[in-house]
Amino acid sequence: MTPFSADVLNAFNSALAGIRYGVKIRLPHALLMALLFPRSRSPSARASQIYRAVMTHAWNLGKFVLVYKGALLLLKHSARLDPSLLLSARPGHILGSSPPPSSPSSHLGRPFRPSHAALAGALGGYLVWGEYEHVNYQIILYLLSRVIAGGCRSLASRGVRPFSDRRLRFENTYPALATVTWAAVMYLFECDPDKLQRSLTKSMQEIYHQEDVDLFVLGKVDGGKLKDGLVSVGTSREKEDDILDPEIIKTL
Repeated sequence: MTPFSADVLNAFNSALAGIRYGVKIRLPHALLMALLFPRSRSPSARASQIYRAVMTHAWNLGKFVLVYKGALLLLKHSARLDPSLLLSARPGHILGSSPPPSSPSSHLGRPFRPSHAALAGALGGYLVWGEYEHVNYQIILYLLSRVIAGGCRSLASRGVRPFSDRRLRFENTYPALATVTWAAVMYLFECDPDKLQRSLTKSMQEIYHQEDVDLFVLGKVDGGKLKDGLVSVGTSREKEDDILDPEIIKTL
């Protein structure tokens, strides 16, 4: 099999792996979200919601892998380099330096230059993830936080200041990160909740704004009287009986 054919086969195999992984990672999440935050009470509507989320995640991941691997293939094989050099170079090997020894398959489906990874990723990001959709947006937010953290560590390892400063090590800066993050999210939640992601806002409302929760009683009731139990007085109804009314207190 020629190197070009091997790269093409690798691209399709990776795309299938992306689809499988997308189903594996999104299906449990979609099931949980449909149960906790249903958009409809209809079982068929919930099933459709789950199906759309899973297929969007899986297909987009598979398409991105195919675009990314295809772009790497074209960039590598259009470089007009010695095929033996292409196959012997490791990912990240810079053209012009002595390539380290490795097996011919070690470079299969991987970028020959660091810039190739960035270019192929940019192309796939624009073509596949560039259209706004709630599943795509969730994935972008997931990646963004990890890219920022990983970028800071990469700069620190390269000796770039101020990231390489010993005083800015992770164990020293993490408390500040937690402080700023929670200060910002609580400010936005209380003062500008529409700007936060809807699922986050709903979760925080359930925790911090309990007036949105209906009245419920847990315990034993005997003859109309609560013998043993717990009462929550949170309610979303506009008008409620006074909980300090003597007639209500008698039943407790």
